[in-house]
Amino acid sequence: MKIQEEEDISAKEQEAPNSKDFYVKMDSTREFFSKLRKVVVSLETETAKLQGVFEDRNNHEDGDSETTARAMRAYHEVNGEVCSLKEQIRDELAEQKERQSEVRNFIKACRVMEQRVSEDIQAVRTHLEKYGYQAPCDAPTPGKLRDQEAEAESKEDKSSSTVGEEGKQEEDEGVQCSSPPQNEE
Repeated sequence: MKIQEEEDISAKEQEAPNSKDFYVKMDSTREFFSKLRKVVVSLETETAKLQGVFEDRNNHEDGDSETTARAMRAYHEVNGEVCSLKEQIRDELAEQKERQSEVRNFIKACRVMEQRVSEDIQAVRTHLEKYGYQAPCDAPTPGKLRDQEAEAESKEDKSSSTVGEEGKQEEDEGVQCSSPPQNEE
């Protein structure tokens, strides 16, 4: 049973996601569980000693009373340590579950906001199209805009040696305005 728990703990440690903060927590968690393993091992050895003393007490009733008292003290110390460690584990697990719940709720809220924003954008587009606005075919994304700017800069650098009417014409052809011209009154 104890070996299974250790395997479960090591499996959980291997399933950890990549995150600096998480690894800092994992180091403290790993340290905590290594201490816990040491306590469990000492508890098992002390328990075995106590059982041996208890079984042999009938054979050596008077001479081993001091040994029995030391064994009982050791047992109570180890038992107290185990109880405090169990309490710490419960607290840490509750804290981790709370964090996990907060993260899940945050992700849900982000998804809902994303959906609402996309619905609002669509409503604005339909409203603008109602009054004659035509959206461009390729809606530029920030990544595409950066790529286009980089291409434009490289073209400008190449065409800067031959500046003239043709260079200006190429730049004007590359930029397309999709909004309708404004009427001056």
